[in-house]
Amino acid sequence: MYACLAVLNSKPHLLVRWHMKSLMAGEMKKGTRHAKITGDFGESLILYWLSRQGFEAARIGHTGIDLIAALPGGERRMGISVKSCSRYKGTETTDVGIQESDLDKVRAACKAFGLEPYYAIVVDGVKRLRAFITPIESLIELAPPKSGLCRWRMTAKALAGYERNPLVAVLRWDEAECDPGGMPPVPAIGRA
Repeated sequence: MYACLAVLNSKPHLLVRWHMKSLMAGEMKKGTRHAKITGDFGESLILYWLSRQGFEAARIGHTGIDLIAALPGGERRMGISVKSCSRYKGTETTDVGIQESDLDKVRAACKAFGLEPYYAIVVDGVKRLRAFITPIESLIELAPPKSGLCRWRMTAKALAGYERNPLVAVLRWDEAECDPGGMPPVPAIGRA
């Protein structure tokens, strides 16, 4: 993914080339608005992923949910909260914390609009970007709340488990890849 960003007018721009070299070395530099940009990027990435799967999708920014998506014909209508974070070198395996109270807001918004509640997690590491979409009940099974916080694990063991779980769609981009290849389907609630 990052290699795609390094080309301006078919030639690497010096500033971009320097920045890309820093990224490849694991020296991620973040701008002052990086958290906001990361959140917007995460929402856009999930919108793209859903659209590529044939969903009609839109950003709505409602309390509890960031996106809505539906298959043509309306047989599946999803309300999705997106959690995005960016990791420095050495922190790639840090859990992603999700407040239990945020899950209640997702459920309430989805109930009000007749949507299936989903959660998407986007994690931008130094050399890999990962995204996950799962029904909210699967998230709770995989990351049970403790002291009001669900911890989405990012260890190698947890990541391998998500890859095998049919209720977790996983998307990965490595630094040298520009095309994610086959986009995994978004799981349905109740599908085993």
